[in-house]
Amino acid sequence: MHWNWDWGLDSWIRERKVYISTDSPKVPTTHQSNLTTKFLPPLPTNHLFQTIKNGKDINKMASTPLPLHPLLDTGAGLKPSKDTFPGGTLSCHCSTNKVTVELTSNVAHNHACGCSKCWKPSGALFSIVGVVPRENLRVTANEAKLSIVDAAAPIQRYACTECGVHLFGRIEVEHPFKGLDFVHVELSEEEGWQPVQFAGFVSSLIGQGLDPSLADVVRAQVKGLGLESYDALSPALMDAIAKWNAERDGVVFRSKF
Repeated sequence: MHWNWDWGLDSWIRERKVYISTDSPKVPTTHQSNLTTKFLPPLPTNHLFQTIKNGKDINKMASTPLPLHPLLDTGAGLKPSKDTFPGGTLSCHCSTNKVTVELTSNVAHNHACGCSKCWKPSGALFSIVGVVPRENLRVTANEAKLSIVDAAAPIQRYACTECGVHLFGRIEVEHPFKGLDFVHVELSEEEGWQPVQFAGFVSSLIGQGLDPSLADVVRAQVKGLGLESYDALSPALMDAIAKWNAERDGVVFRSKF
């Protein structure tokens, strides 16, 4: 089973069926669009990950830093944000006629995501994804090049049809995070974005080919950066999900027992 933002946030969502399936996100080939087939996040292709998949030299790799994400490996994504940071422009990877998206605020809940759906740069185990209010995002150039990667997913991820980069993800169905758009700040040249706060969905890496014996190696490496790692989302976000579901179901909260 692959755990990610769309499939399996936690038992609250699974039990209450908030438009999130507990099934694997694998879609039968006959039902996949060309875009979905072409631009679902690829497994890392660097030699290290291939060795992990082949089950070779596990002990040696356990002492070798794994390719988490360029923003984590270089420390660039851990720098403090600017208090008055106004946002910036995200651009796809095309050499010409780039799709650009303007954000008019900083992101929140910026984190490393190990799920199988979020866009990752080549060779990285994690995606880096944060959220902004929907009204703070605007496509400013070449919007016609964007197409939804997987129309069946709760998060509608808009990717450039030429380079495959995901510019933003939007939720249109009833969902705890509806109203927030998902973005990747590494697509911006500006500095001052919120630093990475935590790593989520670490166990999901196993379903994508990571040898299970290396899962704790990944967690230790994340811990070495001063970050906590979780097999779902951070406690604050999980609590927000539970609260949303409880309020929807008419639960009366108690502070005294």
